[in-house]
Amino acid sequence: MLMAVMMLLACVIALTGCSSKKKKSDSEMYDTSKLMPVGSVVQVSGLGTMVITGVAQVDGYNVLYDYSGCTYPQGCTGTNNYMFNRGGIMKVLHKGYDTKEEQQYLNSQESQMNAAKSNGQVRVSN
Repeated sequence: MLMAVMMLLACVIALTGCSSKKKKSDSEMYDTSKLMPVGSVVQVSGLGTMVITGVAQVDGYNVLYDYSGCTYPQGCTGTNNYMFNRGGIMKVLHKGYDTKEEQQYLNSQESQMNAAKSNGQVRVSN
C-alpha cells in the first residue's frame, strides 16, 4: 500500500512539472520587425485579424506600406483590402509558408523598400 501511494505521488509530481512548461506563442517565436511571408495571419491594431496578401505595397498617394492584406476569415472580397505596417502587428496567429526562396524575396523587398525611402521615391506611412 505504501509503495502504491509513493508511486502515485511520484506520478503527480512528474505530471505537474510537465504541465508548467509554457509553449511560446507565435508572437514570441516570430520577429515582427522583419517582413512576414504572404499567407501569415496577424492581429493588427485598428483592423483586427488580417491575412497578409502582399509585401512592400505602395498606395495611390505614393505612400509605402509593409503589407497589404484582407480580413480573416472572409478573405479578399474586393471591399476588405487594407495596407498596414509591421509596427501595427500585435500578434502573429499563423506564419505563412516559409521557404528559402520566400526569405530571399523578403530580403530583396526589404532592401528595395529601404532604398526607395532613402532616395525619396516614396513617402513613408505612419
